Amino acid sequence: MEAIVKTYSGKFLNLADPQPEDIDIIDIAIAHAREGRWSNQTRHKLSIAEHEVVGTILIDQDNKLPFLLHEGGETFWRDVPGPAKKLPELAGYKKYEKMLQNVIYFKYGCKETPAIKEMDLKIEAMENAFLMHRPGDEGYMDYSSLYKLYDERMIFDIYMNWFKRLTR
Repeated sequence: MEAIVKTYSGKFLNLADPQPEDIDIIDIAIAHAREGRWSNQTRHKLSIAEHEVVGTILIDQDNKLPFLLHEGGETFWRDVPGPAKKLPELAGYKKYEKMLQNVIYFKYGCKETPAIKEMDLKIEAMENAFLMHRPGDEGYMDYSSLYKLYDERMIFDIYMNWFKRLTR
């Protein structure tokens, strides 16, 4: 089966059978700069790219590149809310998202580690406190020193700079 999409960089990617040579960091960066987290239901838009950059800043050196790429499966499969991914009807979605993630990790010489999931959960809690609550609400925490809520062009450039720094 083929499910071919044309990417931002001009490549063609078969979502049913992604190959490393069809993956381009530009496609990942642009998709993640444009896609909002939390189903775009936050007080302010937080992109997947900014989520990845913040975690990359906070995590240990050995896990920086894997964390920067850890939402790679969402490059073409979008950011489906976690609760929706638990629906049995989305089992196929999760399979293909994971397949794409594994190909991206393979291409860039990364692997998933427990530290990635730990950091993801940690910053998810921070995002919840900062972006899902209003100042003055119980549970609100001001993380504006970490989250700048960059526009897509700025966070694209920041993401790419991190990638270049980590792959030298």
